[in-house]
Parts: sequence; C-alpha cells; structure tokens
Amino acid sequence: IDIMTKAPHVEVDPVKETGWTGLRHVLTVVAVITVLILVLVIALVILRHAIIKKRRAARHQRRPKKL
Repeated sequence: IDIMTKAPHVEVDPVKETGWTGLRHVLTVVAVITVLILVLVIALVILRHAIIKKRRAARHQRRPKKL
C-alpha cells in the first residue's frame, strides 16, 4: 500500500470561489473609496467654512466704527 500518494494536507474549511465572491470584493473596495471621499468632502467643507468665518471676522475689524 502506497500511502504517500495522497495529499499531505486536508482542508478543514475550504473557501469556495463563486461569482459573488469577486463581486463582494469589488463592492467592498467601492464602499471604502466612497467613505474616504465622503470624509474628504466633509473635511473640505469644514475647512472652507472656517476660512470664510475668519475672513468675515477680519473684514469686520477693519471697518471704521460709526458714531
């Protein structure tokens, strides 16, 4: 009997590759990229708001006071 002809390992929980597996990876990548873009847009909006607020405050200080 030749026992060495069998595979040296046995998979306990093999992962089956299906058409949905690839699609799931693509959707995960798209979701991560979407979240990153959303965070970037929110950060830019907050930064823009801070810059506008700072300009308004500086403009308000430069005005001559009315008596």
